[in-house]
Amino acid sequence: MRFIHMFSDFDNALDVMVKTKPAKRDRDIDNGEYKAYISKIDAKVNDKGTHWLSFRCDIEDEQFAFVNFYFTTKSIDISVSKLETLSRDFGINFTREQFYTGKMEYLLETFSQLEGEIIDLKVTGEVGNRKYIIRRK
Repeated sequence: MRFIHMFSDFDNALDVMVKTKPAKRDRDIDNGEYKAYISKIDAKVNDKGTHWLSFRCDIEDEQFAFVNFYFTTKSIDISVSKLETLSRDFGINFTREQFYTGKMEYLLETFSQLEGEIIDLKVTGEVGNRKYIIRRK
């Protein structure tokens, strides 16, 4: 099962914990802290109809990691809450009400503004059970 938890710390930074199946290059990333940037944000859907917003974070040496926000019955409230926190941290106009009246295209349009943002990315955990902490640079 995939899930996401994210919270702001006292420095008003954004912390993101993601448990997910590893991306191809996730396996090559050692635990540590990296300067990275958000290179692409996609709205995706799988064969079972699960929708999610995927943030590709590029790291030095052509490595990358994905931070995903899933919209399943169990995770939708958590994901929307975390997107609200993310939007506040980066100064994006987004609210829970806008999410429930919008569509995935709206989310993609809203959060695509973050493409190119420089971030600090901390990677911990085992492959397949990674924890990513994103802080605004």
